[in-house]
Amino acid sequence: MRFDERYDDPAGLWHVRAFCLVRGTFWDFALGRIGQAMLLDSPSARPQSADEAWNAKVNVRLVAHPHLTQYQARLIQFEYFHDTSARTDTHRAALVPYFIHDIRAAIDTSKQCPPEYQLAVANLEEVRQWLMPT
Repeated sequence: MRFDERYDDPAGLWHVRAFCLVRGTFWDFALGRIGQAMLLDSPSARPQSADEAWNAKVNVRLVAHPHLTQYQARLIQFEYFHDTSARTDTHRAALVPYFIHDIRAAIDTSKQCPPEYQLAVANLEEVRQWLMPT
């Protein structure tokens, strides 16, 4: 595997994004879980430019959770969205699941309900392909 770039996740764990020879795709690796690493004799045949999820930019549209009362929703809109109805943040596709987890936004509003979840992802179909498999 080749370490292209490191980034922090919201829990404070350090990750690297690299090409995984076992999976045959680019993957996120938590540095604390790497038990052994070795230097390869030659550079990876897969350049960072081939990592679609790292290079793609994805808009994540956040709204107040639909199960909040009208009053609660207005408070969320004031606090999180500068008194507008929603907020859109743009992230690298590979980081979208970490972002959604960090802000505790619901992706399944029938199961992820207030008070634990006060935000929801409004454009789920656009971001679904970048979420981690369940």
